[in-house]
Amino acid sequence: MSFGATKLLSASGGKAYEIDQSLMFDVTDSSYLSRNYGTDANSYRKWTLSTWIKYDSTNYSGGTIWGSWDSSTQSDTSYGWLGFYQDKLHMGGWFTNWRVTNRKFRDVGAWMHLVVAVDTTIADGSADNRIKIYINGAEETSFATKNNPSQNTELPWNKNQQHRLGAINGSTAYYLGGYLAETQVIDGSQLTPSSFGETDAVTGQWIPKKYTGTYPAYSFYLKYVSGALGTDSSGSGNNYTANNLANADVLLDTPTNNFPTVNSLEPYNSTVSTLVQGNRKVLAASYSSGNYGNHFMTFKLPESGKWYVEMVGGVQAGDGNRAQLVVNEGFIIPSQSGSIAANANSTGIDLDLYANTLDMYDGGSDVGTQVTGLTASYYVVALAIDVDNNKVYGGYDSGSAITWLNSGDPAGNSNGTAHTFTSESLIGVATTTSSDDANRSYLAINFGQSSAFAFSSWTPRSNADGSGEGDFYYSPPSGFKALCSQNLPTPAVKKSTENFNTILYTGNDTDDRTLTGVGFQPDWVWIKTRDTTNYHMLFDSVRGVSKDLHTGRNHAETVASDPNNSLVAFTSDGFTVDDSSGYSDLNSSSHNYVAWNWKAGGSGSSNEDGSINTTATSVNTTAGFSISTYTGTGSTATVGHGLGVVPSVIIIKNRDQTDDWAVYSRGDATDYLAFNDADGSTDDNTYWNDTAPTSSVFSVGTAHNVNASSEDYVAYVFAEVEGFSKFGSYEANNSTNGVFVNTGFTPSWIVFKYMDGSGEWWWMLDSTRDTTNLNTEVMYINSYSAESSIGSSGGVDFLSNGFKIRATNGGINSANTYFYMAFAEFPFKYANAR
Repeated sequence: MSFGATKLLSASGGKAYEIDQSLMFDVTDSSYLSRNYGTDANSYRKWTLSTWIKYDSTNYSGGTIWGSWDSSTQSDTSYGWLGFYQDKLHMGGWFTNWRVTNRKFRDVGAWMHLVVAVDTTIADGSADNRIKIYINGAEETSFATKNNPSQNTELPWNKNQQHRLGAINGSTAYYLGGYLAETQVIDGSQLTPSSFGETDAVTGQWIPKKYTGTYPAYSFYLKYVSGALGTDSSGSGNNYTANNLANADVLLDTPTNNFPTVNSLEPYNSTVSTLVQGNRKVLAASYSSGNYGNHFMTFKLPESGKWYVEMVGGVQAGDGNRAQLVVNEGFIIPSQSGSIAANANSTGIDLDLYANTLDMYDGGSDVGTQVTGLTASYYVVALAIDVDNNKVYGGYDSGSAITWLNSGDPAGNSNGTAHTFTSESLIGVATTTSSDDANRSYLAINFGQSSAFAFSSWTPRSNADGSGEGDFYYSPPSGFKALCSQNLPTPAVKKSTENFNTILYTGNDTDDRTLTGVGFQPDWVWIKTRDTTNYHMLFDSVRGVSKDLHTGRNHAETVASDPNNSLVAFTSDGFTVDDSSGYSDLNSSSHNYVAWNWKAGGSGSSNEDGSINTTATSVNTTAGFSISTYTGTGSTATVGHGLGVVPSVIIIKNRDQTDDWAVYSRGDATDYLAFNDADGSTDDNTYWNDTAPTSSVFSVGTAHNVNASSEDYVAYVFAEVEGFSKFGSYEANNSTNGVFVNTGFTPSWIVFKYMDGSGEWWWMLDSTRDTTNLNTEVMYINSYSAESSIGSSGGVDFLSNGFKIRATNGGINSANTYFYMAFAEFPFKYANAR
């Protein structure tokens, strides 16, 4: 895998437009930009706003993007507010909400492009077009509230009154928490997103492009440059004035180079710690026995590379307390058992400001030399994280440079603390408060977005890494890089929809109907009616057309009595189905269908790596997926899968007999799951012979479900691919503020299964059937049931870097352990906020 940063391409194939900086707005600072318009614009009935936003979700009660009010007149033509309220995007006046989205905006991991295009002169027959809202290039069409201003209504924006970015001019200011970049208003035109952005030719991501149109009189263009925070770069002279903002609030975190922040979507204990300054600063709050201010970042650690991060730990109250910076795998937030550095899987720094000491921690205890006599009120500390060599180095500011503990030399690969990195590795921090509530610490992180950390009085030092990325307090060791999207490894799968894709269609009762839009010739097609009770119909290119399996049943493979009454072809951009009826319905008139599609390697050929030679194995090593057919022997055996890496999930079905499905998961070769029932994980050594798969084969025991003599089987085998697929588990908390799972990509499709007992069905969600958050439309793998909605009990947020559980339903979040399978819509390197 290439480690170097790669630039995105514009739609024309050239180097993409880059945004250099953003401006951070903090709710607790009451920060905003303001401008008093001297006269009304000539065209306040028609204008377009374009801005990029990274929302930190700290102000649930309202975060203003752009507001206008004269501070006294209570009317829809004098008061205008555009912003987030209770996670939904609102646009309205004093009395009327013109638009309130159904979509909830809670993604704090990446940037989002917003365009609001207004033209109230449009005639009544097309009144819905008077206000158009676009998110990441796509028009928003689902609204909880939708009211149209009357024709020729004079909206409050661009009138002779105060305008603010990040607040509204009133006693309730609704301050924004988050970041803005590349903010433009074009007066006199209702434009589309294509004036400001485009779809990347390689990745499919919506990316910025330079606006090349004109800027009429009341237009403005804010780049948020240090020293000129509100300067209008349009040439129109419509400058905004900075209020409670400083040059230190200008960051390198932008839509074209995203940086990590503290993940506010973790179910942390908000009484113990508070997040401020764009989720870059953590304040210890009140003491709560058994609870700690533990947090993880929005980025996963890549599975390769060398990374550098800095933290300021300081005294907030009294004599201060602990501030910690670690690498960890598997720590659960909120923890009830201790601070993050004390966890057995942690390696990192514990800065004890109360005892004036600094320790390097590993496995829950200090290692090596303890630094004592640290009497300052704050210290800059750092981690150099060497994933390639399985080492972590901790250091502190000794006056003019970072002094590495235990005589560490990150650049020379010597005297680091050993750490075993996995695909679950995250960077974590913690603050603590003493039991008497008197001594509290704070911390602020810097991954290279600003060496001023979160302090308005600090001057950035502009120390970049070796690739020219980042702004650090001290220069990173040679070979160590800023953890940012430009430096993330190039994914093996740049465009997920070239290997997995979902399409929707409505049946029409025609023969030989070819469905297109998959984007590749699929090798595994899984079809289900959405609006009625019918089988899940599974077809693959190795078994051949007209042969289906059903996940909701233990039945043998069905071969259509009329080969033309089934899936009859895999085509270059989809598949062909014939008219069919009954429970095997694929194309009945007026029924709605979903088809999930995976790419393997065609019809395949025999694999002889195992003791059983496969009849055929079709392999896509890039996407970590293979399909094999084989004939059982009745004796313990191995079967080749062709992936070249150890698989994470194996799904097997006996094609000849009525047998339960068998699913291998979570690296547990002692247990199995079954697609066709609601049982939890079951121990049985006859399934996988209690033997973990290898990079070439998987093992089968003597169970009839996987290896009966002379019977035919199909195996669908998956290996994790960084940025494309993830298979794992999480511990539920039975709360609507449920767990956050960092997959390292924006999910497109997720399957859930409760592991620790029976009675909970297999759940399946995807972002094609349900395109915005919350995602609530469920299919059940082990049932014929139609699609159903979770409804008022909550749902799941699909996010730029993973998913967040927001329901207490037993299918996803009652208690104990859940298994999940997830495939990507976008790798995180190329993801926008949803």
